[in-house]
Amino acid sequence: MLFNEAIQLMQDWNDDLDQMESFVLEGKKFVRLPEDELGQFFSKDCYVFLCRYWVPIDDEEGNEDVSDGQPEDFQCIVYFWQGRDASNMGWLTFTFSLEKQFKAMLGEKLEVIRTHQQQENIKFLSHFKRKFVIHSGKRKEKPPPVQLYHLRSNGSALYSRLIEIKPDARNLNSAFCYILKVKFDQEDTNGIVYLWVGSKTEQEDIKLAEEIADDMFND
Repeated sequence: MLFNEAIQLMQDWNDDLDQMESFVLEGKKFVRLPEDELGQFFSKDCYVFLCRYWVPIDDEEGNEDVSDGQPEDFQCIVYFWQGRDASNMGWLTFTFSLEKQFKAMLGEKLEVIRTHQQQENIKFLSHFKRKFVIHSGKRKEKPPPVQLYHLRSNGSALYSRLIEIKPDARNLNSAFCYILKVKFDQEDTNGIVYLWVGSKTEQEDIKLAEEIADDMFND
């Protein structure tokens, strides 16, 4: 898929999105995900996103029935995201708690999609507008002093993810961008953020890496 086509598809899906509520598993229950953590995932955690979409209604002749320029019906999709290192207890907790609540409220308008790390639904990914960051470990755990992230797109801009990898120079590849975060000392939360740009990196990926480094890491 060409870059412009991917961006247009992303915009179309986000235009259809009316609302997204986000939850993360803490202990034995799901709690609201802080707004400033949206788009940041951890490999040992589980997340739930309740998305409400506008859906056009077809009339008897097959035409979309739109009143005052707005669709008249909606559909809800729950995306359950499970990190690569997370246990299945998160899924079991969801099925016996949030899923029951959502089904009681929404009935047949609800669809549940379970997705695992780096196997995400493309429509789900589009809602993060290419700023989808996967950290190693758990939320609220103390991060290591050195963190290296690899920006990957897997054939389409819609599949863009920034994934934490082992901080080893042998992992660098000239076709990609990398973000390196280094703390000043063990107790300090601040540090230096470096952006490494491979010589064969696409210009769109360089721009995205710069934005992520500035928005999410350069605090």
